[in-house]
Amino acid sequence: RFVVAGGVAANKAIRAALDDVAKGAGARLIAPPLRHCTDNAAMIALAGAERLAAGLVEGEAGDLGTGARPRWPLDEAAAQSAPVYGTGRRGAKA
Repeated sequence: RFVVAGGVAANKAIRAALDDVAKGAGARLIAPPLRHCTDNAAMIALAGAERLAAGLVEGEAGDLGTGARPRWPLDEAAAQSAPVYGTGRRGAKA
């Protein structure tokens, strides 16, 4: 069995690709119905707001801002060294 959930499971293309991979490995993809596959962004934002309100965030509130960055690098060194702006998609939907 291969289990997927959350925002990743809500992406139909990813779900289909994972189903193909699972079948190729002789496994079965198990995923909840799409209506139950949600992203945790709102929960994470609320937790951050509550930590800020409780004074649990280090630094000043002015230090919390960041530019929009749709493809944030996973490793910390690249995240610190690469420019924030100009890293997203280009084109009609940019």
